[in-house]
Amino acid sequence: MKARLADPTGVFELYIDRGNMSAADTLDSFDLPCFVSVTGEVLNGGQWGIGQCAVRVGGIREIDRLVRDAWVLRTADLTLQRLERIREAIMCQKHDALTESLVTIHHVDIPRLKSMALLVKEAIRVVDREQASEAEEWDPAAVILGIIRDHGGKAGITLEEVARKAARHGMSAPEVEKVVLSLLQEDECYQPSRGVLKPL
Repeated sequence: MKARLADPTGVFELYIDRGNMSAADTLDSFDLPCFVSVTGEVLNGGQWGIGQCAVRVGGIREIDRLVRDAWVLRTADLTLQRLERIREAIMCQKHDALTESLVTIHHVDIPRLKSMALLVKEAIRVVDREQASEAEEWDPAAVILGIIRDHGGKAGITLEEVARKAARHGMSAPEVEKVVLSLLQEDECYQPSRGVLKPL
């Protein structure tokens, strides 16, 4: 299965192998367009050409705009930190193995670093500033408790359903289980039966 994913820096080609039916089924279930997070193996060059990038998908899940914005801001911050370290190494001519590789093989120089920094600046323009402040204050426990309260009803909600809904907020199943355990210990919710959750 193939798909195209656009982010603020460009378009990525996504490839899902025949053996990864879970990811294929997940992708097929999306109501497009939507926000997603993808993990996988980067495939550069070759048939995709210089400057193009493809990803062999390992996992894919739907998220919301808030998670996307938080991811863009965090990635932008880390990228600028790396660019600054590379700039300092080039200016001081103190090349470690990584910097030497970037300069000699990938031809990274000061003008190219500046163009990369401008790309980061362009990327963060998509972020809603009001939502960005919410992203910085994001509380996983509040998200999970909100799901339990809003979707539990009289019978409660199963842990599996909580995990499915939390995935839209960028949370993995192990993260959900950890938060739920904390909420149970703090008496924010309880289990009327095994694997079912209700708020207190």
